[in-house]
Amino acid sequence: MGKRLVSTGAAQISPVLRSRRFAVNVGLLSAALLCAGCRAPFTPVPVAVNFPYAKQEKLQAASHWQLIAEDTARQLIRSLPDDRPLYVNQPDTQSPFARVFSQQLISSLLSVGYPVHKRDSGNVLVVDVTAEPVRFSPNRLQYRYVGTATTLTSGLWVLRNIYRNVSPGAAMVTAAVALDAAQWYHAEFAKGPTPEIELVVNTSVSDRDRYYAQVSNAYYTVDPEWQLYAPGWAGVDIPVIGGESK
Repeated sequence: MGKRLVSTGAAQISPVLRSRRFAVNVGLLSAALLCAGCRAPFTPVPVAVNFPYAKQEKLQAASHWQLIAEDTARQLIRSLPDDRPLYVNQPDTQSPFARVFSQQLISSLLSVGYPVHKRDSGNVLVVDVTAEPVRFSPNRLQYRYVGTATTLTSGLWVLRNIYRNVSPGAAMVTAAVALDAAQWYHAEFAKGPTPEIELVVNTSVSDRDRYYAQVSNAYYTVDPEWQLYAPGWAGVDIPVIGGESK
């Protein structure tokens, strides 16, 4: 009688063949990863890339103007000679911000001991302030931090694990601390979308022959308050109509 062949289902693969297939798969995966990281050697125009992560202050109150005036004064005095008085130029076309900022700058310079003259005489160094509002496109992306949902999910995960091992009261206290920490971290960032209008403030000190110092900074502003930074805008006159009381 002949031998009966019994089928065992799937064909058996030798260890050597299995090892070769694994090596081929690894090689294909490595080649795919290398190709994914390859760049074309030539390009018609430079490729757009993001700048490294940076922060930019947002002006939201007059006290913020005072802070940047004090900071500007500190930066200016590092390069100013001690024997020359200053005169802060304040043309009539200044914006409301520039007018207030110039006065705050005078106060900051006086507080550190620099004499500031009321008139432009021959021996003074002239301080010029320019504040230029620049409008960008709306809806610019801004990556402030990892999403709030991630933080809250982590807090809930901690709450569940603590609740299994400690009392509910201790678990709630821990969750509250985690939430406060998240809110404290997020409080650094201004709320709302990226402002369209930014303000570039340049403050320079010079005489007729040379510049002694210049400080340039950029800030976000509150878009509905753009008039505060527009040169030549003096405000709005509101008519008041009154009558005799009867």
